[in-house]
Parts: sequence; structure tokens; C-alpha cells
Amino acid sequence: MASDWEVVSLVDHCKKIGSGATPRGGSSVYLEEGEITLIRSQNIYNDGFKKDGLVFITAEAAGKLKNVIVEENDILLNITGDSVARVCMVDNQVLPARVNQHVSIIRPKESSFNPLYLRYQLVSPQVQQLLLNYASAGATRHALTKSMIENLGIPKPDLDTQNNIAHILGSLDDKIELNRQMNETLEAMAQALFKSWFVDFDPVIDNALAAGNAIPDVFAKRAEQRQAIEKKENSNIQNLFPDEFEFTEEMGWIPKGWESGTLADICFFGKGKINTSELSLENYVSTENMNKEKAGISYAASIASTSQVPKFSVGQTLISNIRPYFKKIWLASFSGGRSNDVLGFQANDAVANEYLFSLLYQDSFFDYMTATSKGTKMPRGDKAAIMSWSVAIPPLILMEEFSNKVKPMYLANNIRSKQAISLSELRDTLLPKLMSGELRVSAAAMLEDA
Repeated sequence: MASDWEVVSLVDHCKKIGSGATPRGGSSVYLEEGEITLIRSQNIYNDGFKKDGLVFITAEAAGKLKNVIVEENDILLNITGDSVARVCMVDNQVLPARVNQHVSIIRPKESSFNPLYLRYQLVSPQVQQLLLNYASAGATRHALTKSMIENLGIPKPDLDTQNNIAHILGSLDDKIELNRQMNETLEAMAQALFKSWFVDFDPVIDNALAAGNAIPDVFAKRAEQRQAIEKKENSNIQNLFPDEFEFTEEMGWIPKGWESGTLADICFFGKGKINTSELSLENYVSTENMNKEKAGISYAASIASTSQVPKFSVGQTLISNIRPYFKKIWLASFSGGRSNDVLGFQANDAVANEYLFSLLYQDSFFDYMTATSKGTKMPRGDKAAIMSWSVAIPPLILMEEFSNKVKPMYLANNIRSKQAISLSELRDTLLPKLMSGELRVSAAAMLEDA
């Protein structure tokens, strides 16, 4: 039990606690590819290591950072700025690596701590609050010093108990990550199909090549690639596409027979209100609980204090209208309410819901939304400009055919997303209880298996 657990200072049970430095020359020496990774604070989150924005440095620059070589299973802690106290295990796939001055390496002794157990201790609500208090109370605002980390008191049960706790929480995180990877794979498949049909126009190119029709120069390279590909016979789909292109002033070359129009021609903003008394944290969507980089939604932390909010329905595409460069987008799998800063897009015909979602999912849309947004510190999308976005409009039957093909993928993703949320809630419930010793390992294992 917790009363039997010794509380120890990290300095006595770690082989290394220390931050790195920025290579001479700063960001000017960063490489997009290379052998040595430089890990920065933007790669470190409490829910895991993020590879977005990874940079690399030369072997020469890395040689000057020998004292901050990252090793397998090291714990990384952000020690400055607004992300102070964020912590995770290093992703061993990015090694060899170094850290900059905003990140501290914590490497426990094998005889003292299971690294994963220690990471869960550091991410627990109790220790996170303690770290944030330290950071705000120091002479330097939002900063953790080496001595603060060294003197941090951490409960230290025996290694068997640590291993069991790490296994329980780690198994839940592994299941969450597996669900995320499977969803990511299916989403990539859906987007690859959309790009093939509606961006690269592969079926049109194939038909034009078969018919001996001219290929516009802009598609010449793609046509060469298509000729080298062995194609599967799918005449039912192929016959839905034309066999030539036509030029339009607004869109350039598009498939013959398709319309050159705007987003307003295929969808409209959702209307209607819903009483907040009918909402819960599970069916209210605000920009705060929409995830960046097209990663769907999480449960809300709170509901708007107003009596009513805009409503949304199944099949609508929801997009955060604040800072559109964050690319927050979700295809609604249930009905509910949304904040005023979340836009709801409804396809003119419901058979095209998944087509509309995939269209708005494109980086080109978010780039346009960002470029036409208003405001600097907190840019918001311009609703009139959004609906004026130029699009090539295929026949409705093609939108429907695409939607029918990807709908099962999105249904499967929705199921896994709900499972991931439930697993996250279970993990977050168990974490503080296991870290404090309030809950025995055997009882937690029963909950995990339930």
C-alpha cells in the first residue's frame, strides 16, 4: 500500500538529469533529413512523443552535444515556456538523438525505477500540479531548474509493483495507440481514393489514354505514371468518368462535363439551435475539444453557459473556425451541439456527406481558409469567403459512389474512436489511484480486463 512506499528524491535514483543546448547557428543549421535527431519541446506531450516538426542536425553539430545523448527509454521533460512540465518517453525510432535547452533528460537507475512507471508518475495529476507550481514560483517564469527536478519526491514501491503498474497503464496506452494507427490507415486509404478520383483525375486519364484522346500538359507526367501501372478491371466505376478534359477560366483543366463552381454549390452551413440542457460532455463540440491535424474530437471539458447553441447532425462536417491552420475537422457520427466557433457543413444531398468531408479534409481547403481568414492574433475563417472556394464539381452519382466506398471505413473508425475514448477514461481514472497506492494492482488488472 501507499504507506509502505518510500518517497525518494530523483537525484539519488537517476543516472542522468540534464538539458541540452541549441547547436551553434540555431535554426539555420537544422536539417529536414539527417542521421541525428534534435528533439525539441514541440515533440513532447503528456500523451506521447510526436514526430511532427522533428528536425535533424549534422554529426559535427551533434558531436558538440555529447553530454545530452538520448538513450532508449529515456524520459523527456519540458522545462521552459508554456509547455513546461509536459513529459513522455522518447520514441526509440528517432534515435540517435540529442535534446535542446528546453528539454531535460531523466534517466533512472535500473535498480531503482522502471522508466515507464516513473514516466506515469511524472504525468500523474499530483506531480503535474507540483511541477507547474514549481515552474511558476521560480525566479524564471515558466521554468523548471535542474535542482527542482533532482529534489522532486516520487513514491518508490518495489520493482515488481512498478513493473505491474507500468504494464497495466502501458497496455491501455498500447490499445489506444493501435486504434489510432488503424484509424490513420483507413483515413489514408479514403483520402488516397479521393485524391485519385477528384484531384489527380486518374480514371479520366485512364479513359483518355484508352480512347486515344489528348492529355493536357498539366496531366502529362501523371499519364506516364498511369500507363506504367497494371490496372484492375472495374468498368462500372470507370464508365462513370469521362474520357477527356475541358478548359475552364476558373479551374483550368477539369474532366469534361463536370461543373466549375464554388463550395456553396454543393453544401451549406448547418442551421438550427439546441438547448444546452439536452447536451452532455459527450455530444458537445467546441474548438477546445477538437483535435489538431485532422485528429477528430475528444469529450468536452465543459458546456457553453448559454441556454442554446448551434446544433449539428449525423453526417455533417464540423470544422473549427478559429486558427484554421490547426486543421481541426470531424465527420459527425452523432447529433449534438457545437460552439459558435465551430462551423457545421451540410451537403446539399446527404448521399454526398463523406465526399464533402473528404473535400474539406484537403490541405488546399485549409490553406485557402487560412489565407482568407480575418484577424491576426486569433484569426477566424471568413464564412462568405469559405463558401466562395472554387471547386470542380463531379456528378452527384460520383459523389455518392465515393461516399458508399468509404462509409464503412468511417463507421469502423467511429467505433475505434469511441473505444479509445473509453480506454483513455479508464487509464486516467486508474493513473492517480495507482500512482498514490490507493488502488491495488490486482484490482486495477481486473478493471483493465473488464
